[in-house]
Amino acid sequence: RWDWDDDAALPGDSVFTNTFEAISSKPFAFSQQMGQTYAANLCRSENDGAVSRVAWSKTLQPEATPLLNYTDLGDSSAPVVRLVATNDRLWIFKTDGLWSCYGSDPASLTFQQVDPTCRLTKTSGTPGLTQAYSTAPWVARLGNQVFAWTNAGVFSVSSAGVTRVDGAIETDIAMWSPSYTAAISGGGLWSAASIRDDIVCFGLANVAA
Repeated sequence: RWDWDDDAALPGDSVFTNTFEAISSKPFAFSQQMGQTYAANLCRSENDGAVSRVAWSKTLQPEATPLLNYTDLGDSSAPVVRLVATNDRLWIFKTDGLWSCYGSDPASLTFQQVDPTCRLTKTSGTPGLTQAYSTAPWVARLGNQVFAWTNAGVFSVSSAGVTRVDGAIETDIAMWSPSYTAAISGGGLWSAASIRDDIVCFGLANVAA
């Protein structure tokens, strides 16, 4: 059983405000044997997450993520809002651009910024989980390609590069949505892919494009 405080202890704080209990079938597998009592602050859990961070697990062990298996991409204040996996890489959409990750195992992972200008259309509100949820329908995978609504149009993303694909209907889209960069409150844009029909559909509010 452990006690912890939601925040770092300050002079005069009551440190032990919450408790939780953990039981392990292999207590000696931990650097501090489970089941023993430790002095205050010796056994402590902290939130070391970051909005621009991508972490990865051990091979074939998705529930096991070593503490040092992560990388921070680009601007630390620009959150990751969407991850999409294709056959050869992971595509990472951040508010400061598009990144990719490829490699055959955790030790050989390579992260690369693909296009700093390829950003999903803006959402209203504070960046974070809410933004990630609202941008999820704006990206669709078909085969080994990813299609996305961005602040510069509809783009196709693959290992061959980033290509704008909405040129033929750009004028029509502008009639219904004056600016790609205008903040979207949610529910206005969507995309969907059909493997059977080999097509990707995009929608604006009540109009299909």
